[in-house]
Amino acid sequence: MHTWAAENLPLWFNDRVIGVAIWQIFGIFALIFIALLLQRLVVFFISSYFKRLVGRVAPSLEDSVQRAAQPLSGLTMALVFGVGFPLLGFGSTVEGVVRLAVRILAVASGVWLVYRQIDVISRVLADRAERTETKLDDQLVPLVRRTLKSFTMAIGGIFVLQNLDVDVASLVAGLGLGGLAFALAAKDTLANFFGSLVIFIDRPFQIGDWVIIGNIEGTVADVGFRTTRIRTFYDSLVTVPNSQLTAKSIDNMGAREHRRIKMMLGLTYSTTPPQMQAFVEGLRAIITAHPLTRKDTYEIHFNQFGAYALEVLFYVFVTVPSWSEELKARHELMLSILELAQRVGVEFAFPTSTIQVDAFYGDTPRVVGGGKAPGARALQETVEGFGPGGALANPRFDLTHGYYPGQPSGRGEGEG
Repeated sequence: MHTWAAENLPLWFNDRVIGVAIWQIFGIFALIFIALLLQRLVVFFISSYFKRLVGRVAPSLEDSVQRAAQPLSGLTMALVFGVGFPLLGFGSTVEGVVRLAVRILAVASGVWLVYRQIDVISRVLADRAERTETKLDDQLVPLVRRTLKSFTMAIGGIFVLQNLDVDVASLVAGLGLGGLAFALAAKDTLANFFGSLVIFIDRPFQIGDWVIIGNIEGTVADVGFRTTRIRTFYDSLVTVPNSQLTAKSIDNMGAREHRRIKMMLGLTYSTTPPQMQAFVEGLRAIITAHPLTRKDTYEIHFNQFGAYALEVLFYVFVTVPSWSEELKARHELMLSILELAQRVGVEFAFPTSTIQVDAFYGDTPRVVGGGKAPGARALQETVEGFGPGGALANPRFDLTHGYYPGQPSGRGEGEG
């Protein structure tokens, strides 16, 4: 090329500027122009025509072709300079530097091509993972994506070092001498890595689970090599090192098959025993009828005499998949409880204070209720009536058979 330029181009093309012939300068600009032109043509051809053609044959590969356009254009530029620059007749030193740059550009474009295809593969795997019932594959997909990308970058770095005439084997051996210091410096990273392995093996939680870890509460958003991200109910994102997760107790609220609803329902002290029995049995009937409650185990009883209320224990379970469904079931149950209280004629108590003014009684004791105090014989008969074999022992109000857990019942005996 150098001889042809000297014989066929005008003499002034052979003049030198800072040691470079003018025709060589024009040649460099021509190579840059051709490389950029071909780069644009490759991107346009792949993004338009080739992508459309592949979309007709295999629509699933359309995104893969689109992502390959830019890396392939980089390989095209490397090819143009690799073929064209030696024709410009530069010295061996300059040509060696350009050849090295071309090789690095080619390797970087190849790594970039593989790197972008990993995103396509990850998206396909994520779509398939969404169609499965288990969430384990949803956790594995981001981990596989990061692993493949890290491996690709490592291989690309080795190729670049080899093109820089670096003895990779000697470099690795040299790194072995400082392995102990590196291990000490990277002990936290290694601990987090092994923590992630423990998480994937033991599976204490999955992506989307509601978890409580120490003072952190929220849903699992992402599980990585080093950290796990938890989206709190304040919509903040908490990043927890995996090594800490293996040392803490994890309360997985999302793994519950049934969700507990526990309340103490306080009725006023004006509630009569028959009303209390009717209210309790009505609560059991509500649980028996609701489609989402667990029918084999619940506890609903007149539980204790509170400071200002007769307290009824309401302890039931609902079978729902999410917190939102739990709140909906709780809402429906509480509405039924309100309706039941109105129909039975009982009132819910709230903290009150009653002041009795004992004035003008003198030495005469106040009679509770304003009636006449029963005599000693009547009191004795009352006490004996509540004793063994007495007429008042273990009083029952047989409105129904009680709607006890696992035993749906109807009306009590003697009722029509």
